[in-house]
Amino acid sequence: KLDANQHLSSKMLIPEHTPLFKIATIHYEHLLPISFDTYYIPVDIFPNLTLDMAKRKPFMELLQNDMQIPIAKSNQKVTLIYTNEMESQLLRVEPGSPMMKYKGLVYDQKGRFITFFERIMRMERYAFVREATLPAQE
Repeated sequence: KLDANQHLSSKMLIPEHTPLFKIATIHYEHLLPISFDTYYIPVDIFPNLTLDMAKRKPFMELLQNDMQIPIAKSNQKVTLIYTNEMESQLLRVEPGSPMMKYKGLVYDQKGRFITFFERIMRMERYAFVREATLPAQE
């Protein structure tokens, strides 16, 4: 648990000092760390969340199955970053290594803010695919 600092409150559009849960995980592929994820969830969304629950399942699965919160909308952004010391250690790369940062805000069907997430990813292990349907031309 932690309280939202100025940085988090501005990212999440919530008041400073809002109580939050922070869940951080590292994903591996064949013993190689490929991403570092961090989720920030207001405590009032799921006040009974425990460390054991957070360890058992990926957060989005916990959210939809255990918390019974259907996701309706999210705003997402992908950018290029260069790793800091902590990210470099966790992902076993040199400091300043280029990575993708995927971050966003998630909302439920009532428009209630649910979580802010950030994922630092090895660029060679991920691809983003976007499907678009164009209007028919006459």
